[in-house]
Amino acid sequence: MNIDILGGIIEKITNTKLNAFLEKRVFNPLKMFDTDFKVKDLKRKAIKYDLIEENKNNVLKANENYH
Repeated sequence: MNIDILGGIIEKITNTKLNAFLEKRVFNPLKMFDTDFKVKDLKRKAIKYDLIEENKNNVLKANENYH
């Protein structure tokens, strides 16, 4: 519910749809090109990451064996 209220406020202030605002001001600057409110490519497989402790640091690594 909070995102609905915040989204409504953003849309009123900026006179822009929430998804367009987020894409322009958040997702594109952060190079989050796959982030959206809907799935664009249904055939694309998501990547699973595992949290691994490496040299006493936590590291995210792609799990190549994930299906």
